[in-house]
Amino acid sequence: VLFRSGPIDTHISIVLCGRTGVFWFATYGGRVIGLKPDFSVFALPRTSLPAATPLALAEDNDGALWLGYTNAILQVKSGQITQFAANRGVPSGDFHSLTSDGAGNIWLAKGNRLGFFRNGHFQHAITRPEVRCVAATRTNAVWLVAGTHLLACDTGGALKDCGDFPDLSGATRRALLQDHAGAVWIGTINHGLIRYGKSGFEKVETSYPSIVGLAEDREG
Repeated sequence: VLFRSGPIDTHISIVLCGRTGVFWFATYGGRVIGLKPDFSVFALPRTSLPAATPLALAEDNDGALWLGYTNAILQVKSGQITQFAANRGVPSGDFHSLTSDGAGNIWLAKGNRLGFFRNGHFQHAITRPEVRCVAATRTNAVWLVAGTHLLACDTGGALKDCGDFPDLSGATRRALLQDHAGAVWIGTINHGLIRYGKSGFEKVETSYPSIVGLAEDREG
């Protein structure tokens, strides 16, 4: 039994499979729990976390867990919780996305800025309005959706615009994923799934038009 508290803590809001095999998940009530490969369970102390729902979980190349909140960015490393704020370069503005790339860099989209953390500080990469979703590439770069454009950005700030994809929803929340073959999948709110590959953008039929999460298993 993982939960013994009220209903809000029995609903999972976000999950992450860590590099060491730990399965992390957070609840709408703000609990953050790790399930180890041997099925033992441990939780981060509630008194050390914001009284809010985590919006994103990510893990860096050193195995540290990162948590993104509306008003806070936290790193959990060797049992120590560190908050990253303006004194470490974290920009102001609304939180949009927190993820790690294929090289283990932690990227943050906040306000109109996108960047990554290095040596304990946020490193600005690009300024771009309407960044709403960020996903890993297999290298030191990320995919991002800004407006209805799919772009890629690396740690040097080099930006590649892949073009404008068909999206009629006007939604600000989307899911994003690069698969093992290199194709990029974009989940929209109310207008289904879009795939970007060598032939450009194509609509993929789904049974439900609202896509809030995407994942790929070991079999592709």
